[in-house]
Amino acid sequence: MKRKFNVFSLCFVLLFSCGGRKVSNYDRTAAAYGRSAYNCFRDGNFAEAKKLYRRALISAGRSDMPHQRARYFFNIGRVLFEEGEYDSANQYFILSQDEFMFLGDSLTASSAAAFICLTYISRGEIDSARMISGMSYPERDHILWSMVQGRVLMAGGKVSEAEKEFRVAALKQRKKKDFGGLALNCYYRGSLALSSKDFQRGRELFDSSLVLLDKVPERYSRYRVLLGYSKLEFCSGAEERGLRYYRRAQECVPVGIGIPALEDIKSCSDLRESVDQATAR
Repeated sequence: MKRKFNVFSLCFVLLFSCGGRKVSNYDRTAAAYGRSAYNCFRDGNFAEAKKLYRRALISAGRSDMPHQRARYFFNIGRVLFEEGEYDSANQYFILSQDEFMFLGDSLTASSAAAFICLTYISRGEIDSARMISGMSYPERDHILWSMVQGRVLMAGGKVSEAEKEFRVAALKQRKKKDFGGLALNCYYRGSLALSSKDFQRGRELFDSSLVLLDKVPERYSRYRVLLGYSKLEFCSGAEERGLRYYRRAQECVPVGIGIPALEDIKSCSDLRESVDQATAR
């Protein structure tokens, strides 16, 4: 059985059967830890999620269900990724990818590769990200990879090309009613609008992202959107609104996750001139 990973959330833990094989106590234990870990992840309790996924990994290693082991490698990587521990996350994604490739599951291996690409982007290693994004797999999650390609283009400063890639993904996400994916999509496009000083469009997209996040269980990502909103308001001259959104982000950020200092959010030096402004001169 193959399952796709969502950019925002972890997959629910599944039990795999091998031709009528009897499920062992280790399988049940791993699954129980995995379910508890997912609930913690969904609530933004990353420290507990990581601990429980590691226990699930140990139990899975004692059974003969290698898909579970590969999934827990991936899930631990996802938690580390959310914590900003990109080096460690990358190592777990690589372990997961190698396991899935050995098992002949190229679809899920490609999902692990997508997150390897994202870790490179987060570390500022854009050339490495481009190299990973250019790899081919017999099967791949096209929505996930459209999002990843958009992030690669976004990191490279190719705003219009990134916007097109995100729009392609959004059409498919709407069709599948993937609210979590759409929320992330709107956040990215809102960030692109902010980077071009298109403040009205940025507000619309950040608003859409927050509304969509109310429809999914993994609401911990609200703090990122609120930080984006805060920067937008500061850079558009609405300092009081910017401070209000920053305080809201502080209130809902998961425990143990650091957010940029207020002065960094207030800084607008990294924004580029919008296309409309540039052509008007």
